[in-house]
Amino acid sequence: MRATDQLTLSADVIRVAYSQLVTSNFRVIDFGFTSAPPRADQYYVDDATEVRAGAEWQWRHDQQSVWLRAGVFTDPPHGLRYRPEAATFGGNVENYSFNVNARTSTRVGRTVGAGWAWSDRWQLDAAASFVTDASHALVSLTYRVR
Repeated sequence: MRATDQLTLSADVIRVAYSQLVTSNFRVIDFGFTSAPPRADQYYVDDATEVRAGAEWQWRHDQQSVWLRAGVFTDPPHGLRYRPEAATFGGNVENYSFNVNARTSTRVGRTVGAGWAWSDRWQLDAAASFVTDASHALVSLTYRVR
C-alpha cells in the first residue's frame, strides 16, 4: 500500500505447506544399527503460518534515488522431525537427532535495508535480517545494460 508518494507499507500472512517436503522420494539410509530401522513414514515436517510486515521510504532527486527499508517477520519451526514408535537403538538415535534439540517456538525477526540508484544504470543495495541463530546480510551492485 502506498501511504504517501515516498512511503510504501506492506504486510502478508501465508500458510506454508512444509509437510509437502517429505514426499515418496524420501529415503532412510539404514546403517545397520538395528533389525528394525526407522521408516520414511516416521519423518515429518509441520505446516506453518508466516507473517511479514514492512515499510519502505523513497527519496528521488534528479537521476538519483535512495531507499530505506525496515520490517518484521515470524519464523515458525519447520525442521524435519521424527515420530518414534518403539525404543530401538535406531529409533533412539533418530529421536535424539531430530527431536531433542529441535526448535519448537516461533521466532520473530527484523530486517533493515538501504538502496541507492544513480544515472539510470547503477544500483547499490544492502540488507540484513536478524533472527536468533539465523541472521544474514547481503550487498548487491547492479548495472543495467541497455
